[in-house]
Amino acid sequence: MNSYAELIGSHFGERLHHICCVNSNHLLFEYTTFKENISLRIEVPESFPRKLPQVYVVGYEDNKKFYSHVENNGKICYLPTENILFDTGKPDQLFIECIQKALKVIDTWETDIMKNDLRKEFLSYWAITCKKKFASVKSYSEVRDSFEEWEVILSSKQNMLFRKNDNNKDKILTSVLGEYYKKDNFNSYDALYLPLRLSDDLIPPNPKHEFNIQSIKHLIDGNLRSSVKKQFKDWLNKPRRGPKRLREICIDKDYKFP
Repeated sequence: MNSYAELIGSHFGERLHHICCVNSNHLLFEYTTFKENISLRIEVPESFPRKLPQVYVVGYEDNKKFYSHVENNGKICYLPTENILFDTGKPDQLFIECIQKALKVIDTWETDIMKNDLRKEFLSYWAITCKKKFASVKSYSEVRDSFEEWEVILSSKQNMLFRKNDNNKDKILTSVLGEYYKKDNFNSYDALYLPLRLSDDLIPPNPKHEFNIQSIKHLIDGNLRSSVKKQFKDWLNKPRRGPKRLREICIDKDYKFP
């Protein structure tokens, strides 16, 4: 088998400029795209081809750019799933195919393909952004595509959402909370189900930026239907107990995030 640097040089030419080899299995390259040069670190495990190479964007965690299919440490997720069979009998070809897939991911960045990918992965990025500041809540009422007032129940056992005046609420609370419900060991707050325009391509917030209430308002601002926007403003101006909580933002007909 040829060295990994030689394989890349012979196959990709000037598209991947070899910078240096940390060692025989760790290589640094610069990839020339149509917009910029991106430094890549390619790590080939000793167990290759049983384990595939990993490709990292150098310095990704230090900049503010936000790309699809990249983990916080810069690792490019170039395979849609781990359950893929490869021909390990041709390691040279397998290595090149892996690098090609990683570069194909990079080629989608800052394009409509990236926007669509981010949109499809909204839940994953939303979870990364919110995991330190926001709690998960489970809905026990049927979701409709309309502006509605809801109620959020916060307890040490589980956080729940119900449509206002849901006839099944007491029965569900008794079943889910058990003795916690009998002891009245929970808090109830006004909430809201707020759908966005289905035609909008809603991009998840950049997980590298600070995320707060103002960020949420910016996320939904301009994405509401006129009728919903008026109802939302009227609702915000009403006096109510406790903090205001948004129930849900609709991404498309079958895809929503809490």
